[in-house]
Amino acid sequence: MESPPVFFPVGYLFLLRSRALGRFQASGDAARARPRGRMLSPAQALAMVPELDVADVLGATFCPTDGLGHPHEVTQAYVTHARRLGVRFEFGRSATGLRVDRDRVTGVHTAQGELATR
Repeated sequence: MESPPVFFPVGYLFLLRSRALGRFQASGDAARARPRGRMLSPAQALAMVPELDVADVLGATFCPTDGLGHPHEVTQAYVTHARRLGVRFEFGRSATGLRVDRDRVTGVHTAQGELATR
């Protein structure tokens, strides 16, 4: 049984005008975008979306695989899959610390007492 999708790859196209292109490149955002996306010329952006006004656009960045996720749905997907792996959740208890033995977590300290874990 699979979880419903929690990530929707809608992509992005950011247009960069005037000094924004230089600030974008200097900030490191361009380098982080490059592995997933690519820099485009104004003409390339216009070819993708003919309705754009690119008169003052110096460049663009495009990534077709980036997307959106709903935080609650992502959290619930983690809970669902963790339960399949045998995890038991104790809601309503505040964790105050972990018990660690030889680099392994062996328990959780809570305001209501200790919980042992494998």
